[in-house]
Amino acid sequence: MFKGIGLLAEGTQNALAADGSGFSEIVRSRPVLVSRRGLSMTTSPNVVDLGAAGVRETELDESIVSSLPPNRAPAPWIGGGHGIWWGRRVSADGAAVLKQQLPEAIQHDANPVAVLGFLLNWTDTPVGSYGEIGALVVMRRGWSVFGHVPFIAVDSPASLVGGRDNWAIPKTLATFDGDPGRDAVASTHGKGYTIRTERRALGPVLPAAATRVLKLVQARPTGTLLSTRPTSAMLWRPARFAVTVEAGPELSAWLPQGECRGIVVRAMRVSTG
Repeated sequence: MFKGIGLLAEGTQNALAADGSGFSEIVRSRPVLVSRRGLSMTTSPNVVDLGAAGVRETELDESIVSSLPPNRAPAPWIGGGHGIWWGRRVSADGAAVLKQQLPEAIQHDANPVAVLGFLLNWTDTPVGSYGEIGALVVMRRGWSVFGHVPFIAVDSPASLVGGRDNWAIPKTLATFDGDPGRDAVASTHGKGYTIRTERRALGPVLPAAATRVLKLVQARPTGTLLSTRPTSAMLWRPARFAVTVEAGPELSAWLPQGECRGIVVRAMRVSTG
């Protein structure tokens, strides 16, 4: 399995039955708020705060903002679904380029070590079912590591609002074709980009329960940091992927493409506090 994906879980235990029974109880995690210097944020009268630092493709048009629902699902969220993860390590030169694109509070004394892509089908969440695609960068600061999501898109306005308001995750809207984790080929279409994945699963389905998933740290445009450490349980199998990204240079740098290694998640249960 791709080593960068292994950084997602610390203390992983093979505690689940292969048929999916025995999913461990998901433990809620508590968000931590840290104030930092920053810029302006985007707000809507219907929600507390839509401000979330991300790549250009995550910027929200006023037509989208004005049509969004209020946030009816505050944290924590507990949800289930399936999908795929793929990734690659980052070279020293690549890390320097990526670091320049990160919010100042995120990049401070930290360096990117791996980038991961994910395409998920959430079937059971506080805001219903929806598709989701995103990029996650694994950052190292001294002896510690954390994750940051600079790009994420969904096909659910309610998920968009909850992600931004609860955790400053820069969700935008996209459309999805195919079911990741079920279909060999799946694609995503958004404003200015198209992403296509083709996968070939390898090996048996394996159970895993992780009570300490990689901590996620996000930033408001003001510089305020929000962090949470999700918990999860899943059934997965290793896979190889062929990924095509048609996008601008910034988003293309964040999403691993070409021949990649990763995992197919047959079933998952995740709690985000």
